[in-house]
Amino acid sequence: MFLCPLIVIGALLGIQTGREVEIFNSYELQFSILDDKAIRINADYFVTKQEQFRQVFPIYDFLGWYTVGHKPSMADIDVLQQLMVYNESPLFLQMDANEIPTPSRALPITMYESIVDIVDNQPQPMFIKANYKVETGEAERIAVDHVAHAATHQDGENSLVSHLSGQQNAIKMLHTRIKLLHQYLQDSVEGRVSKDHDLERQISSLCNRLPTISGQAFEEEFMTVVDKFNTIAAQNNHPPHGRLRRSMLA
Repeated sequence: MFLCPLIVIGALLGIQTGREVEIFNSYELQFSILDDKAIRINADYFVTKQEQFRQVFPIYDFLGWYTVGHKPSMADIDVLQQLMVYNESPLFLQMDANEIPTPSRALPITMYESIVDIVDNQPQPMFIKANYKVETGEAERIAVDHVAHAATHQDGENSLVSHLSGQQNAIKMLHTRIKLLHQYLQDSVEGRVSKDHDLERQISSLCNRLPTISGQAFEEEFMTVVDKFNTIAAQNNHPPHGRLRRSMLA
């Protein structure tokens, strides 16, 4: 019949309000390839999985399916006809794993709407491209940021090194910005740049909000942090380059 280029098929779940569709979740579907190379979705597995998701996410409906490929094929039409039993017009999300992302197309995915058109007096399922946009929640952004940072760490590095590296980068960025403000104020006093009173008021307000780094209370708290840092570094066999000292903040 036809060769099947599909390697994965999954269901898309979400909410539909009129013409606006929001996809929130997905799961992989079980399917089999028959002797004639046709694809058959495991209907029992699909129904069971839908019932399980309905118990956890009662407002999510089956909206469509996803797969991989360069463009829709007869195999996708065959899958569409099977899934139309559960949704009259399911969406079809196709990912091209071989496509190289570009600035104008960050994700190698294409979204299609499914329609039924009359061709030679016969109903024929078809796909038409649909517009979409990707939105991320705060929890997703935090998770992606965590994974991105974890991927940059070399083998053998532990969480302490990761944490200290992040702190070091933050301190470097803070130091660079403080130098920029200091240079502006110096140039302003010496007349090399025109004074911006609104900006100077903002700088003054920022300085007034900074905690004091002098006094007995700060000294005791700082030395406690120093002792903890040196102890943890020694226990993890990652001694700092020289002992952390009070003079580092001077």
